Amino acid sequence: MSSSELTVVIDPTAGRRVSGLTEAERRIADLAEICDQWLWETGPDGRLTYMSALPACLGELTSKPLLGRSWTDLARRYDANGEGWHRCLAEMAARRPFKGIRLRLEGAATGGRRHLQLSGRPMFTEGGDFVGYRGVAQDVTMAAENRLKAADARRQAMEVLRKTCETAIVADESKTRFLAAASHDLRQPLQALGLFVAALAHKPMADDLRKIVDRIQASLAALEQLLETILDISRFDAGAVEIRSANFPLQRLFSRLAAEFGPLADSKQLTMRFVSTSQVGVSDPMLLERILRNLLSNAVRYTSRGGVVVGCRRRGDSLRVEVWDSGPGIAAAEQREIFREFHQVQDGRRGVRQGSGLGLAIVDRLADLLGHRIELNSILGKGSVFTVILPLSDPAQEEHDRI
Repeated sequence: MSSSELTVVIDPTAGRRVSGLTEAERRIADLAEICDQWLWETGPDGRLTYMSALPACLGELTSKPLLGRSWTDLARRYDANGEGWHRCLAEMAARRPFKGIRLRLEGAATGGRRHLQLSGRPMFTEGGDFVGYRGVAQDVTMAAENRLKAADARRQAMEVLRKTCETAIVADESKTRFLAAASHDLRQPLQALGLFVAALAHKPMADDLRKIVDRIQASLAALEQLLETILDISRFDAGAVEIRSANFPLQRLFSRLAAEFGPLADSKQLTMRFVSTSQVGVSDPMLLERILRNLLSNAVRYTSRGGVVVGCRRRGDSLRVEVWDSGPGIAAAEQREIFREFHQVQDGRRGVRQGSGLGLAIVDRLADLLGHRIELNSILGKGSVFTVILPLSDPAQEEHDRI
């Protein structure tokens, strides 16, 4: 506030008195005139006896009309209300110190709503008699208004964000419902096309035409697999997949996967090993098998030499099912991105683009549905380890299931 707004309450002999002040008193007097805060004192009856200056928030030309008044009088004069005033008056009535209490002032005397911050402490004689209060005050109207504006801006931003999120959720749900409902209509023409291509493949034809038909069949198979995967993702997102968790031996699952992927690994001259296990886990066997099938499919697809190892480790009350490969590895910057739909690692060592980029997206969604955790450790040029962490079976529950 400008110096023209301040009125120092010192009697006409102030000039003669200043010369008689101690250095400490002179320092306090100087600071009282230039600082943003102003000083006040009351007598034992609670009435103001001193004000170093007057802030604009009180709307008075001089501080003299305020001297002799109590803070209770000021509360009535400025139509004050709110928790701050009640707390301030209660502290003064109990003769307790207080600090940083915000007071709201309203009415014609202040030119609108203003905010005052008040601190004070009681004064007592050496004998313990109460002699009044001494404190500081400051006009904090601008700061209070800025906080209100910032809070209002935050509320508006949050409302915009909420509406944007709601729109996105509605759009995503509509897409999911459409894909789930249209699955039959999408599959039907592809199945018909497959039948036509199969019938064509049985016809006698020249070798160059045979190659074209074979490529059509391969493309159609890839398209059907892609469509099936997209529809699966839509079902997962729509919550249309029923989880049927049970205690089951992992070795049974390993045996099925070994029979399925062993010949594929042999065709690429890769070694494939499933480490025998007696562990029993808790999961949906079919959905866990889907997770491991996708991981194994990627491991075999992207590994050109070496092999793939699948095993299980017990850690506390959890089982870690691990799929190791000696493939090209995945850079640290890519290890979070590969679980996004249609993302494929941009690495020349992986050769020609393979797959749809949806296999790991399926793995991520299924693990989330099952409450399992997926971990990835990979070193470029060395290989990767994908780990599925699931609960270990409770022996008591196993006994109950057998009964």
